[in-house]
This record gives sequence, structure tokens and C-alpha cells, in this order.
Amino acid sequence: MTAISATGINFRKSCLFAASLITCFFLAESNYTPPLSGGLNFAANNQPQYAPTMTVLEAARMIRWPAENVALSAGLKIGMIDGGINPHHPALANQDIVARDFRSRSNLSVPMDHGTAVAALLVGDENSDNFSGLLPHAKLFAANIFSRARDGRILGDPRAFGDAVDWLIEMEVTVINVSLTGKNNPLIAQAIEKARAHGIIVVAAAGNNRGVSGRDFPGAYDGVLAATAVDAQFKIYDYASLGDHVDFAAPGVSLHMASSDGGEILSGTSFAAPFLTAAVAIAIRDGGRNGGGLDATIHDIISGHAHDLGQTGIDQVFGHGLIDCVDHTLGSAPQAMLSQVLPDRRNGPAGPRLLTRN
Repeated sequence: MTAISATGINFRKSCLFAASLITCFFLAESNYTPPLSGGLNFAANNQPQYAPTMTVLEAARMIRWPAENVALSAGLKIGMIDGGINPHHPALANQDIVARDFRSRSNLSVPMDHGTAVAALLVGDENSDNFSGLLPHAKLFAANIFSRARDGRILGDPRAFGDAVDWLIEMEVTVINVSLTGKNNPLIAQAIEKARAHGIIVVAAAGNNRGVSGRDFPGAYDGVLAATAVDAQFKIYDYASLGDHVDFAAPGVSLHMASSDGGEILSGTSFAAPFLTAAVAIAIRDGGRNGGGLDATIHDIISGHAHDLGQTGIDQVFGHGLIDCVDHTLGSAPQAMLSQVLPDRRNGPAGPRLLTRN
């Protein structure tokens, strides 16, 4: 059963923040509501570009996610900092999840759609219809730092972000998924550095800034891996942010995702990030990690098997390219990959056994 931490809300001794520290941030899903000054946003969009709809299993085939990784996920400890989750959702009800609320404003409601989608993508029950996760046997530590204001805005607390990181360090997670974007914030930067100092790899959404070039945080901080989103035809997400902070591409457009009360079609770099988080978690399990920040070996493992998209070499749209989770190459031409990564739409799978459902 899903374990909800008995400690509940982390009440702080003081809820009086300087105005400069009361930062509204949004999850990296995009509705599209422009973030307030200094804010973070869910990196997702409920009005996506036209693209073929994919289930999580179909998206997993795009990165050639091996079925063996399901079993290899046992014993992994994954962290996420996001909105709330619905622990009773069929994809999560029987999973090993510890959830904690770090908000100071506990009188406000908790947004749960985005967090539920990200959690299910990471550790969704492999026996749940349509919502099987990439690492279903991993233990997930889910930290909520978001509230829904009475006017509908999603508000995040940067001090809660720091408290969440402290907790995830105590829980000894190996990687933290942060499907959030926003402007540079010293509290977020300090928390990221603290996680890195404890040898934890942080994966973030690259951002949904409508194709504008710029640096979205926390993905733009040194040592953070930032994921952008592509659709089923390997085209960049229309709303994806561009910039030198983009490290890798992963599926994130028109995905059939879990939501707090069922499922819906969602898009955004929010949902590309968990694919990269899962790949990092498996790479850490296979190759270990070094203390003191991002292990260059893990970065090299993933970049060494990425498929170049767009301009030759690393670029500001796709970064190193589409992550590939099998240890041999198909070549860089994405159209040549289509027949192998979407077997139910093309000619069937090739290479190692992929994550599928009979």
C-alpha cells in the first residue's frame, strides 16, 4: 500500500517571509499561464500541439526502455519535488511511496494532477491499465511544495523546496526529479548545490517558454540535467524552451497520463524529465556514483547513447539528442528509428526485448 508519511505537513517555526522570498512558482506543465516574477511553473500543457497520442509504454519504446529495467528498479530510491499526488489512484495505490507536504500555507488546497502524473510515470503499477511506470518496483519519496490559491494560481514555496531537498537527502535517494521551471532563485540554487554535494543527481524539466531561447531554472543550474520534450515523430515540443541548458530530449508530447481522478492527455517538458530520471537511476545502479555532485560518468553514459536530432552535435533545441536506453546504436536518423520504437504503428520491435504489454 502507498505509505503516506505520518509527519504530514512540515510546519515551520516562522511563516513570515521577506517579500523577495515569497516566490510564486509553477509546475513545468503549461496551460499556458505566464509565471509571476521569480516564479516556477509545472512544465506541461493541456492544449498540446497536434501529434499522435502515446501511452507510456509506447513512449518507453521511443527510448528503447528494456523490460529488464522493470525488475532492476527494485531497491532504487527516487525523489521528486512537485505538487501533491493521489495515493488512491490505481497506478499508485499499491506502490511503495512516501509522500510529505512541506508547505507553510496549509490552509490552501493541494494541486494533485501534475504530481500524480509524474509519480505514475516514474513508479506506476505495472499491472495498472495504461499507467505502468518506468520503475514500478522503486521506492518513491514525493515532496509537495505547491498550493492552489483561491484565485486558481499554483503557488510554490522556495523554502519548502529546500526543506524537501533536506528530507530527500535524509532518505538517501540517488536522483531527484524536478518537473518545474522558473527564474533564478538563490534558495533553489542553494538547495540544488546541497543535493549535489551529497552525490544526488538532479533532473529537471527544460521549460515551456514557447520556443523562446533563455535559461530556465533549476534546469540551468550547473550539474542539473535538463530534459526537453519531443513527440511521437521526434519533433520538438512547440512550447519547449531553448537554450544551452538543454541536455537531452525524451518523449513528452500528447502522452496519456494518470491524473488525480483518472487520466488525461498531457504534454510538456515536465513529462520528459521522468524518462531521463529513470535512465539516470538505472545508470547509477549499473555504474555507481561519486560524491560531490553530478557524476560525469553517468552523463557520459547517457550522452554516449543519445540519438542526435536537429543540427549535428549538441544544440540548444535537443541538447545531446534523444536518450537511448539500450547499449547499441541505431544511427542518428530519427525516421529510421520509427519502425523500431513504435512497433504497433510500424513494423514491430527490433533489438533487445522492450517494455511491452501482452
